[in-house]
Amino acid sequence: MSTAICQSERDETVRRLAESLYSIAFFREGQKIVSEDVARDLAATIEKKAYAAAEVSSSTTTGERPKHEVVSLYSKKVGQLVVEAITQGASLPAASGAAGVQVSAAGEILDLSQGEREFYDAAGARAALAPLLTPHTNITSVCFSTKSFGAEAAAVAKEALHNARASLVDANLSDVIAGRPEAEALNTLAAMAEGLAECRLRSVNLSDNALGEKGIRRVADVFTKQEALEAITLENVGLSVYACRALDELVGPRAQSLKKIHLHNNMSGDEGAEAIGNLLSRAPHMQDFKMVYCRVGGAGGIALSKGLAAGSSLTHVDLHGNPMGPSMAPALASALSHQQDLRVLRLQDTLLEDEGVAHVCRSLARTAPYLEELDLSLNEITAGGSQAVAMCLMGKPSLLRLILRENELGDKGTAQVCRALKSNETLKVLDLSENQIRGPGAEDAAALVAGRAGFERLELDGNWIEDEVVAKVRAVLAAGASGDVLGSMDENDADMADDDEDADELAEGMAKMGV
Repeated sequence: MSTAICQSERDETVRRLAESLYSIAFFREGQKIVSEDVARDLAATIEKKAYAAAEVSSSTTTGERPKHEVVSLYSKKVGQLVVEAITQGASLPAASGAAGVQVSAAGEILDLSQGEREFYDAAGARAALAPLLTPHTNITSVCFSTKSFGAEAAAVAKEALHNARASLVDANLSDVIAGRPEAEALNTLAAMAEGLAECRLRSVNLSDNALGEKGIRRVADVFTKQEALEAITLENVGLSVYACRALDELVGPRAQSLKKIHLHNNMSGDEGAEAIGNLLSRAPHMQDFKMVYCRVGGAGGIALSKGLAAGSSLTHVDLHGNPMGPSMAPALASALSHQQDLRVLRLQDTLLEDEGVAHVCRSLARTAPYLEELDLSLNEITAGGSQAVAMCLMGKPSLLRLILRENELGDKGTAQVCRALKSNETLKVLDLSENQIRGPGAEDAAALVAGRAGFERLELDGNWIEDEVVAKVRAVLAAGASGDVLGSMDENDADMADDDEDADELAEGMAKMGV
């Protein structure tokens, strides 16, 4: 990119833009509504944004773009931003780098995440963070997401965060180092963490930053200097085994106040989960725990479950997307047995199978009376395993969402689930897609929800339901209070219904013959 557009060309672009903007403003309004300095500032901001956009687009997976393509991208972006500035009425704050900044009506929330991705320098950061830099600011919550801070901008951010130390309690610093070299990125994060050191934070979000163990340790001030931290969100941050251990080391001694931990799309594995489990064991007030798609297996699942058993305040548990298997289910069932306030349990795609689901559901049958959402999708639940699911559901009068897609319930399993839900009056969503349902199960599901005025969606796609039965289901729903709540049936395979019946007849005949 550096050879595509040189600095002298950039300077000339700013000069010409400033002249054009000044002239357009004069002739459009009939008077000099902006000064030459303001026009120059606006031109410089437009050029920086255009250059940053071209810089991001200059590289592809196959190498660098040709110079003429980069220059074309740069020119188009300049033109687009000029049109926006003219038609939307740009002002000096926006021209100085504060476009996309939103402050709540009460002046307590500063959100930079609106608008396009930007690469801040010191001037841009100072303009955007002006509400934080004012004396006696009352900002309580900040979101810097989608704005990339370099070294100079990070110094301004550190100053601004420190200035708001008396009021700031929620800090969302997700996605703030995009496109920065590792050393600069780590220094940026460290500077922001130092700025937050004297705040009394309730929550911190560092998602979508390439942290790893180095990053976790560079932001140590966010964890070690806080005495009342309640929520930590670290999604897509490269939370390796060593990073998990660092988090346990830094947060664990102060985990008494923690109520929420969200981890997503990390390569933590079983050993990383063991470190997080140790952290959970020191967080007895945990309410909302999420660790999804983190490559956690059976041993890690057991460690997490033992950690969750340290308290009895859980309302949300989300472990989906981890291949934990049935071996961890007894430990999880034990942890859930204490959770009377549990509202949401998401265990989809955890390979629990009938055995693991039975352990979990038997535990839920005796607790969690206010459960609102249960997701057991992609767990290979058969008609045999549906009995435990049904027993669990009979004691859940507040259930709103039941997601059982991509299992093997068949008609018999579906019938058991539907019978268990008859006494429930709150259900809004029932997902039975891809469950080898042929006909009777679909009719049972339709009969269950047809009389519910507030019901929102019935999913039966991906099954083996004959066209005649689908039509019957639609008619039943249309005649009931629920109305047309059946989801798409594009992936339903009506031909499989006949094939499966033939297979059943063949199996029955072979059984009679002793084969």
